[in-house]
Amino acid sequence: MDAKQASSAQSLITEDLNERLVKICIRLIEAEEELLSLFFISICSLGDMTDEILERFIGLIDEGMNLSTLATSFVPHNTFEANALVSLIYWPELPDWARAHMVTRNEIGLTEQDRVGVIEYLGISDNLGADTLLAISHDIVQDSHKYSSASIEAFKAFVSAEFEVVSDFNDSDPDDLESHFNELGGYYVAESKKILGVT
Repeated sequence: MDAKQASSAQSLITEDLNERLVKICIRLIEAEEELLSLFFISICSLGDMTDEILERFIGLIDEGMNLSTLATSFVPHNTFEANALVSLIYWPELPDWARAHMVTRNEIGLTEQDRVGVIEYLGISDNLGADTLLAISHDIVQDSHKYSSASIEAFKAFVSAEFEVVSDFNDSDPDDLESHFNELGGYYVAESKKILGVT
């Protein structure tokens, strides 16, 4: 089953069924069923429960396989597990070092759109921190085909402090982009520029 089929399957789930599936997901986390929990995180629409469920799941992972293993070496067994990892990547509470590993790993099965989605978070430091900035910089140099040309251009513009270019790319506020840029710190921005060959 590919990502499109998985998404179609999810769209068939009624609101009542979704509520039951969310409850099952919580029970699976409580029962310390890591892989089944990951599956249900993907198949449900978590809605207002997103933060609570993902926090519980990360707590479970820390006690079991641990977040380091999940971020650096876990290979999804199916599209649903891969989609759940994408949800984690977009979750602001995920530690940035873990996101940095997950975004650039080929084994997770991320699409170009998934990776571009992370770059679209330029301007939001909670979703794109210094570790992820450096990891994406390395990834662009090594495998630029994994990203759209527009996202690469916007990424390079960001580290060059060309905030209007980035704003055109992701409709972000130039002031938010500048604030994010400043929060990252000069060292990380300079390192990213060096990696990307940006002057």
